[in-house]
Amino acid sequence: MREETRWTRERTGRLLVVAAVLVASWGVACPGADWPQVQHDAARSGCTSDGPQPPFKHAWNYDFVVKERDKIHPVVQAIICEGRVLVPSKTGRVYAIDAATGERLWRWERAGPIVNSVGCTDGLVIFGSLDGKVHALKAADGSKVWDFDGGIRGFCTAPCIAEGEVFMGARDGTFYCLETKTGRKLWAADTGGYVWHTAAYADGRVFVGNEEIKVLCLDAKDGKILWKTKRLWGFTFRDGHAFVDQGKVVVRTWSAIDDTDLKVTKASIQAATDAGQYLRVPAELQDKALDALRREPELRQELFVLDARTGEELYMPVHSGRVSTVDGPAFSVCRDGRGNWCLPVFAGPIAAPWGSTMAFARMDPRTGRLAELLWTPKCKPASNDEAHALSVGGDVLYVSEQEEGEAGIFCAFDLTKPLKIGIPTPHSHWDMEYNAQPLANAIAISGKRFYRITNHILRCWMGD
Repeated sequence: MREETRWTRERTGRLLVVAAVLVASWGVACPGADWPQVQHDAARSGCTSDGPQPPFKHAWNYDFVVKERDKIHPVVQAIICEGRVLVPSKTGRVYAIDAATGERLWRWERAGPIVNSVGCTDGLVIFGSLDGKVHALKAADGSKVWDFDGGIRGFCTAPCIAEGEVFMGARDGTFYCLETKTGRKLWAADTGGYVWHTAAYADGRVFVGNEEIKVLCLDAKDGKILWKTKRLWGFTFRDGHAFVDQGKVVVRTWSAIDDTDLKVTKASIQAATDAGQYLRVPAELQDKALDALRREPELRQELFVLDARTGEELYMPVHSGRVSTVDGPAFSVCRDGRGNWCLPVFAGPIAAPWGSTMAFARMDPRTGRLAELLWTPKCKPASNDEAHALSVGGDVLYVSEQEEGEAGIFCAFDLTKPLKIGIPTPHSHWDMEYNAQPLANAIAISGKRFYRITNHILRCWMGD
């Protein structure tokens, strides 16, 4: 606690100038304010330039089982729009919760099961449902504005909202572009396989995977397929999403069979921490990990980096397989404000003697090589076979593990120096032997608050 308090004091004097510094150093900054769709924006950056400063404190929670007799699908991420936190449910309801107080503002309940996040734009809340429709409600009061009928198989993906349009794939393999104001269909394209993958958008192009385990690039104007990859390794894109950054498209499949371990040591992490920095991942350890990936890509590779213009695979990034084995998003890469990518990696038996420890790293997107290992000796063990959801607010990386009973970690990391930041988690009726909350999606960040859905409970934390 003493270290975290000093961390806060050191930054107090910078708060008035931090926005200007971020814009200058990041170029195209991750904009702040709301968190209006999955992983913040249409490119799925998972990054916002604002965010609370530690120490963090729990502000409120909304328990959907206790208060509404309802349940939330584990893929759903909290969406923040105009002072409201928007959460859809398995029973076809949409809830608007006051972002500051945790009080329910309105509830709408005339859809089929909703198994992914909503999106917000221009005062509208837009979402797909297993009833076959895409719906739009007024964010102010939950009244119905329009719906679009996409057929009996329905939608299990989140909307991608950009340029006044909604891009969304259906379970029957049709990919739609709708006008946000009216729901009018602008075009539809046959992807050739079921779509359980949430799309991303950048520079007039839409990127999505289908259950042929292929990635498609569509022209946002007319739905023309500009390129389509060969079949990638893995067996599904279910519950994942594309990620676009710096002319590259990143996708992750479920799931490699074998681990790829960096084999760093606890002593090396301790030495780096003592020197006031995160561990620079040695090149020789990365080379060995890449050798293992290249020898058995069908067993190990699940992260793919593609050229956004051509679909060509640019390189094989250093990464670990088998990080998505329980319910939760099959994607765990986000960017930080300085243009690096953050992702989970198997570091080695540094904290858990029974196997490799899941840690986190920053990657150079130009090369696919790792820079620092975001881990300190104070971190508790994290499981090496579960999904981890990541997001960034300012210079803080938030980590949420998707594990039964959450035997792993739920915390944050200072991206400027080696410091693990604790997040207090109150008990609930869902607690198991670990006294923590399992099955959480990525944290959504807005202003001095951040939000997390876990086991049908929406929680809010505050910082300075």
